[in-house]
Amino acid sequence: MEYYIFQESSKWHEFRNKRVTAFVRFSAVLLIIGGSVWATVFLLQQLYLIFALALGLVLLACYSIYIIQRGNGKYSKHVIFISVTAYFLFASTFLDGPDNINKEQGTVHFWFIVLAIFFYYLYYDLSPLKRDFVSVILLAFFFLFHFNYISFSPIVHVEHRDLINQITMLTVLLCTLFLTRQFAVQITKAEVAITESADRMQGLLENILPKSVADRLTKEKTSFADSFTECSVLFADISGFTSWSEKHDPSEVADRLNEIFTKFDEAVERSSLTKIKTNGDSYMVVAGLPEQRKDHASALILLGLEFHVIAEQDSNFKFRIGINSGSVAAGVIGKKRFIYDLWGDTVNTASRMESSGEIGRVNISGSTYEIVKDQFNCEYRGKVKAKHKGEIDMYFVLQ
Repeated sequence: MEYYIFQESSKWHEFRNKRVTAFVRFSAVLLIIGGSVWATVFLLQQLYLIFALALGLVLLACYSIYIIQRGNGKYSKHVIFISVTAYFLFASTFLDGPDNINKEQGTVHFWFIVLAIFFYYLYYDLSPLKRDFVSVILLAFFFLFHFNYISFSPIVHVEHRDLINQITMLTVLLCTLFLTRQFAVQITKAEVAITESADRMQGLLENILPKSVADRLTKEKTSFADSFTECSVLFADISGFTSWSEKHDPSEVADRLNEIFTKFDEAVERSSLTKIKTNGDSYMVVAGLPEQRKDHASALILLGLEFHVIAEQDSNFKFRIGINSGSVAAGVIGKKRFIYDLWGDTVNTASRMESSGEIGRVNISGSTYEIVKDQFNCEYRGKVKAKHKGEIDMYFVLQ
């Protein structure tokens, strides 16, 4: 079972779409500039057919920018790619064969190498098989032209062809460099974004879960549970909270709970214990897991006493606190909204220690007392009846 939180977010698709749209816009601008220059050259050489093709390419680039401005960037990339591919296919046919003056082959077909890279960059959302197939077809055009498997004389005669070939090769190399650079820049940005996202996610997990549990969840990405034979569980509950909350504004109730539980969180962190959760006005802490500690019972008792001091000084709330010691199962449960939780009879008994306690006192079970009896003065309450548990030995910790 893998958690959805680790799966790709729609924000990545949004980032990719913005990246491709920006690239298409920039490519369209280059086509307008470069196409205008080439159209002018062809017009001066009275190559009206090639001039018409170059002019058409410029107009299509302008149209592509127009539809990008109208918010249809996905359609614009089809316009750019198809028009550029068609242009160089026709241009290669018109110019690439040897003529009577210049026996050397033309170089327009080198643009198909650029187009193969260009296609990969634009169509990231296609399946790998489709991307590979189209790119191979584009490269195949290059090989067919380059090695004269497609052999013909050029349809139009071009003066100063050597100069045009040199300019063509230079621009092909520059465009290949540009595309490669774009790949490198975007990959770097993606790596930085992924690293920052992973750091934020790890920080979020460590705020929700103990660090060792967060590290394990990040690594395994699946739910898990472990058994712990020696630990202690504390429940703290506000006495009369329900009736109090009914008489106050919800925002005030939330603010007061946040104020007191924030101070509890700070106390838990200072004591190097593990907060499990809050449930309404109930607060749950455990000692002895996920990292074992021998003083789990005494550490929780000291925390419980501190909780009462915090409540008396900073809040009108009065707490009942109960502690029990024993074995539990603990692990990460859930799929989307996961939580590190405990279960077992030890947890249930700890809850009964709280509900059977008294306001302002720490009520512990007989199992906890046996661990701390040499460290704390305790008052034996006798066997107290607990809901669904029968009679249990209970003790109040004397401050």
